[in-house]
Amino acid sequence: MRGMTESDLLRALSKALLIVADQMQVPTPTPAKEHEPKYMRVRDFARSRGYSESTIRSWVRVGMPHVPSGRGSRILVAGADEWISAGGARLAIERRAVAETRKAS
Repeated sequence: MRGMTESDLLRALSKALLIVADQMQVPTPTPAKEHEPKYMRVRDFARSRGYSESTIRSWVRVGMPHVPSGRGSRILVAGADEWISAGGARLAIERRAVAETRKAS
């Protein structure tokens, strides 16, 4: 890595993050059921969809549909399922990597 500028290192890191994001296999979420509530606590949404709470919280930070509730968030069920299906987490990671690369240039 000697001889590389900080900008070169950030570009290489961004490319590596994009490769990892493309290789991430996100399980297909269970579609919302008719009797399911409109909003769910992070814990309940994570358990019902087979994700960890920390994964859902990190997705909320990068754009998963939610509403603030006290010290936490309530997940907007239908919107979150669509967001996951559309690759929302992967797209958010890509956008963040591009923004960081531009910031460093």
